[in-house]
Amino acid sequence: MPLTVRQLVARPELQLTVLVEGDLDRPISWLHGTEMPDASNVLDGGEVVLTAGIWYWAGTSGASFVDQLCKADVAALGFGPSPLLEEVPDDIVEACRATGLTLFRVTPGVTFLQISKSYFASYVAERAQPLRESLDRSEELARSLVGDEGVPGVLRVLARWRPGWVGVVDARRGIVASEGATPPRQEQLRALLDRRPVPGWLAYPVPGRSTDATLVVEVPGSRLAPDERALVDQVLPFIGIELQRERTVRETVRRFAVELFDLVAAGDAHQTAGIARLRSFGLDPDDPLVVVACEVDDLDAGLPVVERVLGRHDRRAAVAIKPPWIVGVAQAAPPLELETLGSDLHTSLGPASCVGVGGIAADARGLRSSFVGAEHACRFARRHGRSGYATHDELASLDLLLAVGDAHLLESFEIALLRPLEAHDAKRNTNLVETLERFLTSGGEYQSTADALHVHVNTLRLRLARIESLTGRRLASMEDRVDFWVALKSRTSTGGEGARGPAGPRGPNDL
Repeated sequence: MPLTVRQLVARPELQLTVLVEGDLDRPISWLHGTEMPDASNVLDGGEVVLTAGIWYWAGTSGASFVDQLCKADVAALGFGPSPLLEEVPDDIVEACRATGLTLFRVTPGVTFLQISKSYFASYVAERAQPLRESLDRSEELARSLVGDEGVPGVLRVLARWRPGWVGVVDARRGIVASEGATPPRQEQLRALLDRRPVPGWLAYPVPGRSTDATLVVEVPGSRLAPDERALVDQVLPFIGIELQRERTVRETVRRFAVELFDLVAAGDAHQTAGIARLRSFGLDPDDPLVVVACEVDDLDAGLPVVERVLGRHDRRAAVAIKPPWIVGVAQAAPPLELETLGSDLHTSLGPASCVGVGGIAADARGLRSSFVGAEHACRFARRHGRSGYATHDELASLDLLLAVGDAHLLESFEIALLRPLEAHDAKRNTNLVETLERFLTSGGEYQSTADALHVHVNTLRLRLARIESLTGRRLASMEDRVDFWVALKSRTSTGGEGARGPAGPRGPNDL
């Protein structure tokens, strides 16, 4: 703040005596010494005029001189007695009293130069203060970045220099960081991000090539004061730098996370590398782990949501995009409520999302089963889940076994057991595959199977005998029945012919 008349006359080293008290709190714009009878044409207003009264000795009245000063809107008049006028003339005092202009007497021995030096020292200090504060803030901001305090550290510096709520808002991630008690409401935030005016709030785009963030500032009026705007302008580049750094780190970490899940999916052959990658994410491969798989329309927008939810559950985690899912692996110790985790993820990602939570793996060796189980649970939630999420406990154990099983092994079941039947059906226009599936689904009930197929029970027996003849298996054997069922389920789960439903119309040679 500029030096006021009160502060100037109160300085003990100047020994100034106030003879007329006008507006003592008037800021001083400058000091001007003059002996001209009328100095109004060289004054801009707000000055303290210093004079020895030579104009008075030459014949100009005190009233006329003071009147010209008042027209120029000076802040105060300082009168320094001299051999010509050893005291302040009474008519000058009266004129100042009549106009309300502050008048002070300069003590003999105190020069106008001393008063000017005192004022200029304050003037320089005032002008230097914003620069010092700016340098101090720059040091604080630099320390916050070097100290890895991130955007929250930058905002703490800003909050120390101005009151009110401040926050950085990302169009995708929402409020990234904030300082202050009461944030804007959601509808206010949306308006600010759309660059629409909101009373009491201002928004400033954060600079940066790949930054889609906005600094939101609470304001008492419709605009910031010049010094506050300068403060915001100083802070914005630091926020941009930090957001860009965080983005680079985040993208690097996510690429590593994608590789982690590739290693997990690869199985035992890459287990050592997978364990090392788990450790790099702060995950303990010897403690329980769990995998989640989330299906959302916008994978890029959903990924930070999954990260936040897992963080909210106090879980160290690695999250990646593995189309068509967002997948994450998290530490599961202490005990983790899978239902709660699934529900929280689905709620946070929105009603259109589907979430699957794999089983808890005792350690890294069981992580692939949890990974496949999570993906399978996500598919199940999409097809059958009423709540939008599913856990591995809700899945049929054989379905999960098929999902985890080796594709070549499962294909061998289909080739050995179903291909002969499929070939027979195609050549003879029979329904042996459907008959087998109906029979096994019924639990081996002959009559109910015959009724479902709309054939006589003897016809059913002939068909089953033909199946045994073509495959070399016995349907009376529980082991053979299980093999047949695995073949049928693997065929359906991989989208084979059996997934298309019953065969066409039966022909005359259908047995």
